Amino acid sequence: MKSTSLSSAYVVYNDKQITKELKEYDSKIDDWEEKVKYYEDFYYKENTKSYTQAYDTVGMYKLLTDWYKYAMKADSLEQIPNAKGRTTDEARKKHAPEIHRTMSDLIRGG
Repeated sequence: MKSTSLSSAYVVYNDKQITKELKEYDSKIDDWEEKVKYYEDFYYKENTKSYTQAYDTVGMYKLLTDWYKYAMKADSLEQIPNAKGRTTDEARKKHAPEIHRTMSDLIRGG
């Protein structure tokens, strides 16, 4: 069996392609994590303002749902097995406490 752009010699699966895709997933997870952090910080900043002045409740609800959406996307990307066939739950452990803490805001807003 000859080596190709997708796989090494004597390999049944496309190991080169899988390695490339896994590296792309890692960078995608980092991108989604940045978005999660942005929305989390922005939500808390806006939520703090809500105690002292009038605020847009629909806007706050949208911020919260966007934050959750990005956290779930980061979590789902981490559930794709790596080269060793393992998954990780770092995003879930990282974001679950904050999501749990703000869940009542989501319920009241929806």
